[in-house]
Amino acid sequence: MEQTQDDELVPLRKKFRRKETGKEDNFVQSYYKIPDANNKLNDAQIDQLRWNAGIAVDGESCPAPISDFAQLNLPSQLQVYLQNKDYKHPSSIQMQALPCVMSGRDIIGIAETGSGKSLCYILPLCHLLLSRRHRSIATTRNIPMALILVPTRELVQQSYETLTEILKYMNIDDTKVPSSLPDPSHPMQAPTYRATMVCGGMPISQQIQQLNAGVDVVIATPGRLIDLIDKGKINLTRSYFDIICFQLGYEIRIIYLVLDEADRMLGMGMEEQLRKIVGVATQTLLARQTLLWSATMPTALDRLARSAVLNAITITVGVTGITNRKIHHNVQVINYAEKPIRLLKVLRHTTCPPVIVFANTIDTVDEVTLALKKEQFHVASLHSEKTQAYRFRVMTALKSGGVDVLVATDLASRGLDIPEVSHVISYDMPETIEDYIHRCGRTARFNRYGQATAFVTLDCKVVEDLKDVLVAAKQEIPDELVDSARFGKKIIRTEFGDRVI
Repeated sequence: MEQTQDDELVPLRKKFRRKETGKEDNFVQSYYKIPDANNKLNDAQIDQLRWNAGIAVDGESCPAPISDFAQLNLPSQLQVYLQNKDYKHPSSIQMQALPCVMSGRDIIGIAETGSGKSLCYILPLCHLLLSRRHRSIATTRNIPMALILVPTRELVQQSYETLTEILKYMNIDDTKVPSSLPDPSHPMQAPTYRATMVCGGMPISQQIQQLNAGVDVVIATPGRLIDLIDKGKINLTRSYFDIICFQLGYEIRIIYLVLDEADRMLGMGMEEQLRKIVGVATQTLLARQTLLWSATMPTALDRLARSAVLNAITITVGVTGITNRKIHHNVQVINYAEKPIRLLKVLRHTTCPPVIVFANTIDTVDEVTLALKKEQFHVASLHSEKTQAYRFRVMTALKSGGVDVLVATDLASRGLDIPEVSHVISYDMPETIEDYIHRCGRTARFNRYGQATAFVTLDCKVVEDLKDVLVAAKQEIPDELVDSARFGKKIIRTEFGDRVI
């Protein structure tokens, strides 16, 4: 039988239909107990809850959204973590995604950046680890159960830091439980849960050493995984996924697969890499839960989803393709030569650092960074030619207040979780409106307000799309942008202004 193109997109696992919530037939057991309050809701009340939170769902047997973290009936360690981090109420995506993920369902989650998608897969993962404590690496062979794929090394580090912070709560026997929380019903010595990073820019020997020590979770970039596959370090012909040790080939059974920032990975040309990895993970065993998270819904994501998930629930929060409405846009139409002076003016009027300045090229990033240093700004740069150790130091300094201004290429425009960023500046406008949206997503995170300044020159190719973004955000369009036809041209930069060729 001739194989069609669509046949190649069909998951390698056998498809089974879902029955009812909590009765999963993809062999991924539910660890979610429906709250009593939700059991009393009728369909109309559930629809109203979703409508009020801006949630749309597509998929059969979708559990009702929660309104409070307490409804998840989480283990005491995770409750303490949420309380200490001052997580009081779930965001819209968390309201619907958390019960779906904990029910064992495959998920496609679409929500704006800064909406809290990371917690939607990290919190259930930690709950799953606790529920399978007898299979922890403390008592069994080195068999990781979860693989998290992200597009960049920075996101690997960020996801690792978030996960390991929660694991610290899980790895302490005497976790202090608030008086309002019940004692654990089955007290026992806490096993040691571990995660590790697999990405470029770091010594592979160090990664192998960490893997040899035993891990429960691997957080990786597709590029490093594919590189190891091509070098024969990961065997595609066997029925297991040998990530645990590239030299010894220990068995791996991935039952929890996460693709975070999926649209970003696809935009970076990683579709074939992701398909290859999904194919390998599919060979491990039938019981695998797959979660795809994205800020937009490109066509390529739909294609990938058809290969990666089974009977998934698609959760969409808000309108995709627009920016957070808590962001105020300041669009300035200027000549290229005016950019340095305008940047200084904008920065000096920004009272609450940190600020991220985006430029399109490495040379521009370095030039802007040097200029700001001469003006006595606490500034650092971030682009692909920086070492991984340097990048980690910069991100740590930015979060701790040691850096007020970060000048970066779009490498830093996705997924970096720095809630305090109050202002993002597009020194150069990007080639696509999606990149502009992702840049804006670095501010106004977690229900905060933010500012986005854009320097628009006559060679800008996204003016028409930018106007649509402003309209969707209910903000005024500058008079200079009304005539879109004069933009997107080739220009010559002169001391008297930009001239269209």
